[in-house]
Amino acid sequence: MTQQIRNVLINIALINKVFINTVLSLCFLLTGAGCSILTGEIPLQGDLSDHPEMADPTDPTDPTLLEDSAITKFVLPALNEAQRLQAQEAKRDYEKALEYLKKGENKRSLTLLKSITARYPDLSGPWLNQGIIHINFNNLIEAEKAFKQALAIYPDNPYTLNMLGIVLREQGQFKKAKQHYEKALKIDKHYAKAHLNLGILADLYLRNFPLALDHFEQYQALQPTSDRRISGWIKDLKRRIRAGKV
Repeated sequence: MTQQIRNVLINIALINKVFINTVLSLCFLLTGAGCSILTGEIPLQGDLSDHPEMADPTDPTDPTLLEDSAITKFVLPALNEAQRLQAQEAKRDYEKALEYLKKGENKRSLTLLKSITARYPDLSGPWLNQGIIHINFNNLIEAEKAFKQALAIYPDNPYTLNMLGIVLREQGQFKKAKQHYEKALKIDKHYAKAHLNLGILADLYLRNFPLALDHFEQYQALQPTSDRRISGWIKDLKRRIRAGKV
């Protein structure tokens, strides 16, 4: 694997500052009967993942909700009555906040999202998006707080767990990052990007090459077509393992 490819992949878990994927949290905010989500991915640096456009949050058959593979079948639980009522009341402001995000108006979106969480504390989605905006501002401490708030409301959201894992990794908390990726995968074993992020963590930060190889191969198996850059990384890992560099 060339150094150029490695340099691209090192940044694979960082957030693209141009567009924020809000499909997941919009669905969780608005859908009273639960919603089949096949995405929740955040656009990544390095052109390794295309983001879905804004989808209909009430329609699980919407093709823009498809991830890299149709294997993932994780379903968000139904909102309780309090959440459902708050979601209905917050809908207009929340959609406006998402529009600001799409336009790159992060400060305006963050201000509105903070207002929403103050008025409707039982909703997870606005906290998730606040965390993403804080990452855009390179404010990892505030991002961590926001993701933890989202998880306090909905602790078994694999997408939020993955995002918190990214933040923890960027802060050098590698063991905790690993735990969050693993919890996300325990909830949804087909969550491709969690496999990818765990593979990156295992190789570049934990130096656990067999673990990295395992998760890169699982990530690759979930792709509709083989990712040549991950294929190169896998070959390099196998070479290092054969050479005894474990």
